[in-house]
Amino acid sequence: MIYSIEYCHVYTSSGVDELAENSISALRDVLKDVKDTPYELAVMVDDYSPKDKTDFDYKAFIDYLNVHKVVPSLFIKESDLLGINRKILDRLPNGKLRQSYVNYILTKEQHPCSLFVASWYMLRLGLVTASNGDPDSVKMVQPADRLINILPAYFIDAENRAAKILRALGVPYSTTIMNIYLENKS
Repeated sequence: MIYSIEYCHVYTSSGVDELAENSISALRDVLKDVKDTPYELAVMVDDYSPKDKTDFDYKAFIDYLNVHKVVPSLFIKESDLLGINRKILDRLPNGKLRQSYVNYILTKEQHPCSLFVASWYMLRLGLVTASNGDPDSVKMVQPADRLINILPAYFIDAENRAAKILRALGVPYSTTIMNIYLENKS
């Protein structure tokens, strides 16, 4: 069994914040629990949804993770998943769920968070693979048997919507994906 553990999900518009710090603390607890089980640490930087497209200092972020001795083996930008999103949409059965996502993308001219979540999970579980045109970060993902995601509590709604996509695609969500939600302590 191999775990893929996501932690320290940050936005390019805000960088490292209290939730990122809390995520590292939660990661340490998770690592105690998985002990001798092989795992991959994964970090996603959301460079897609922030309206403020400020310059994010990726090197400083990696240095920060290095100082805390939690450097990920998988580092990906959310925008890297756009090609995977299209694959997930193509796989969704025709019906209300698929049409709601198609309408959202056509109306808003952007992809919703829940579609990125579903793509990210399918990719990490090895249920969808990268194509030649996908960024190298997507091609480097190693399939895992189970996912553990350490996320801010305000992600719950997007996670629940992503779960509907995954279930529609036959992913055994409750036995393969565990989410740990963190509240802001301040």
